[in-house]
Amino acid sequence: MSDTMNNIIAITNRKLCKNRSFDEAIDTALEDNVRYIIIREKDLSPQEYIKFVNDIQFHIHNTFPGTQTKIIMNLGNVENIFELFEIINNTGCRNVHMPIYTLDKFEASSFDNRNNIFNNIRRELEIFGISIHSVNDIEKIYRFKPDYYIAGHIFNTECKKGKVPRGLEFMENICKSTNIPVYGVGGINKENMKEVTNAGASGVCMMSEYFN
Repeated sequence: MSDTMNNIIAITNRKLCKNRSFDEAIDTALEDNVRYIIIREKDLSPQEYIKFVNDIQFHIHNTFPGTQTKIIMNLGNVENIFELFEIINNTGCRNVHMPIYTLDKFEASSFDNRNNIFNNIRRELEIFGISIHSVNDIEKIYRFKPDYYIAGHIFNTECKKGKVPRGLEFMENICKSTNIPVYGVGGINKENMKEVTNAGASGVCMMSEYFN
């Protein structure tokens, strides 16, 4: 394993795995000693997602029992806080990532005590990350006390086809605006990742590098 790779977050996409199995792609990320693996399979229902995460955790426990890599659940598609809590309880995974629009949705919901409910869940989480797209986003969601931000997209990428990348200057501005670790995302690979960390990022996110 390479300790130099632990500033990488691998983001899953099982549909990209054309030439090898999903488990093999996971194993490659684990062999690189990536810091986190974010399970991003947004098309799955909550029950399907729970099973998917549990299967990954079982595979990792049996194949890489000593790994330091953490699994993080991307729960951007949950409908409400109670669904979020159900997934956390049924996977035993206390690491969660969310896009800012999901937090907006929670705050716009009709729950009278929605903030208290989320704060209670936040206290139970070991790792909590948020996707952001501007400096204003940082100011807006700082109260949720994230452990890291993911910011992008930095370079051209098939995931954001046709959308203009925000670039390295954007990354510099984001990193100067917070003391919380920021990871760049979008079109990043092992060849250009140094450009992103030189712009101030604590690390980078990669999807195609591992799951294509």
